Amino acid sequence: MSQKHKVIVAGHVALDLTPVIPPERKYNSVSEFLIPGILVDVGKVQFSVGGAVSNTGLAMKKLGADVSLMGKIGDDDLGKIVQRKYAEYGAGGLIVDSLVSTSYTVVIAAPGLDRIFLHDPAANNTFRCDDISDEALDGAELFHFGYPPLMRSIYENNGEELLKLYKRVKSKGILTSLDMAVVDPQGEAAKQNWPLILKEVLPYVDYFVPSLDEILFMLGPDFTDAKSAANECFRLGAKTVLIKCGTDGMYYKTAETEGAQPCFRPPFVASATGAGDTSIAAFLYSQLEGKSAEESARIAAMEGACCCTAYDTISGLKTIPELEQMIRDYKE
Repeated sequence: MSQKHKVIVAGHVALDLTPVIPPERKYNSVSEFLIPGILVDVGKVQFSVGGAVSNTGLAMKKLGADVSLMGKIGDDDLGKIVQRKYAEYGAGGLIVDSLVSTSYTVVIAAPGLDRIFLHDPAANNTFRCDDISDEALDGAELFHFGYPPLMRSIYENNGEELLKLYKRVKSKGILTSLDMAVVDPQGEAAKQNWPLILKEVLPYVDYFVPSLDEILFMLGPDFTDAKSAANECFRLGAKTVLIKCGTDGMYYKTAETEGAQPCFRPPFVASATGAGDTSIAAFLYSQLEGKSAEESARIAAMEGACCCTAYDTISGLKTIPELEQMIRDYKE
């Protein structure tokens, strides 16, 4: 049996609360669904762990990696639910801070509409570079960090802590990857100089894996599509760029190749929450297994489709051999 890849997934962690909305309902606009003063009859609420640490970290664990999860929660009721959920997956290791509350997200996934997120960063705002010890980094093959725009101490002062973290990790010879998150245009994160942050940090990033909306916001109006954004991120120093484009699939670029990977259509969609994060997990794990960027993107797209078949982010996922078989059997 081959030795497991040792991976660290750090950053944002939250509890997702998803009201189950009957799938037979269809909405053409948000205004049809969210009407002031109207009661909307829904089903039970689905509790699942969310954020990059949960979504990408637990997905990599399911794929077969030896994963250490590093994030921060509060010593409160929501934090206890997060710990219980992690225990169900055989995971743990989160920092519990009694001075902060646990981050949560209300995920509104109405049939026919894109998801709406109501989010409180909470404990994530206090997470810093020094929360990850040198001992924790020892022996790691890959370090993945997710959602800096939702972590105030990481992004403030134009990403000072983020740069400090990536310099430190790369000095140990560890492969690095970085995921982003949507920036609230009216929030504190929007006031940061994201082009400068990218210019400083990306030379220390081996795999840069943002969504298209995220990276276009950060790069500014001169960039309007995935190809131009990928080229710019590559020019700034990222060694491999994978841009998640929602239902349009993914765009990838390396020193040797670049291309677009279309989505695979799942048999049904329960929720798209976590599809991007879990596709990242499949891409990174495939890269660790020595697969090409093209193969890795194809596997990532299929894993993202599998994720959509469950309300949580993990139970719908498949292993790499299962994904490869699904790709071979796939018919439009």
